[in-house]
Amino acid sequence: MGAYDFGRELSFALPATELARALNGLVMVEETNLLLGNADAPSDIDLAIQRNWFLEYERNRIARQLKGSQRVTDDMVRQSLEGRGLTLELALSNPSFLAQARAKGHFRRSIDDAMLREYYEANRKRYGDELKVARILVAARAQQIQMAGKKVRTLEQGKALADALWLRATQGADFAQLAAENSDDPDVIRQNGGVVPLLLTAATPGYEDTYLQADQLELEGISKPWFSQGRGYVIAKLVERKVALAFDAAAHDIRRDAAEELYRSWMGAVLKAALRNEKLLEE
Repeated sequence: MGAYDFGRELSFALPATELARALNGLVMVEETNLLLGNADAPSDIDLAIQRNWFLEYERNRIARQLKGSQRVTDDMVRQSLEGRGLTLELALSNPSFLAQARAKGHFRRSIDDAMLREYYEANRKRYGDELKVARILVAARAQQIQMAGKKVRTLEQGKALADALWLRATQGADFAQLAAENSDDPDVIRQNGGVVPLLLTAATPGYEDTYLQADQLELEGISKPWFSQGRGYVIAKLVERKVALAFDAAAHDIRRDAAEELYRSWMGAVLKAALRNEKLLEE
């Protein structure tokens, strides 16, 4: 693939110092200018894509803080920024933000059709059907243990409870209520007496078996309990299926994601070199 290597691992631990954070912004601007020259401003398209990326990043950050207890709105993003002494307009005019927009635009335009197809094939799971899944987890272990001050069931106890819950669910009991009252899943979100379903793709880490089971269901179908290693017995209900777009229809999103990965690989390499020059990273 020439100069580009999708999937190349360049992650490393950044020192949590003010100098490291300042250096991050400076390097981003300086290296972008070296790559592209310092005369060109980002295009309107580059800015729009980077703005959407920034808003999504902030929404996800706030959602993690709230532990998913409510939907994150644009007003909440603005309030969060204001609490940090920022406005959306100020954040979007930051030199490092503009440098990111320019660099990502450069990488996006550098991706030809063959590279786009290669990235898609390497990440097909990410672009498959998106499933909204409600689930019930009955925690169980080979031997009964204490976890967070609570006894975790044996496999036999867990299987018996999971079978009983599955029977109730398939005989008309409200699945959300069953989950809210019985699920041991730390990831389910209890809200308004029910459970907010998980939004999954085949590439969602930690939920591969849940996706696989739900993918075999008809809409509103309920799976039989299965054993999930290290967790216990799981029952899944397929709430909604968003059918994957064909390659051509999804090309815009695929190109954006590929450019983001190229940018992160490039920026990771130059930032790592800069930090070493500043003696903040060991050789």
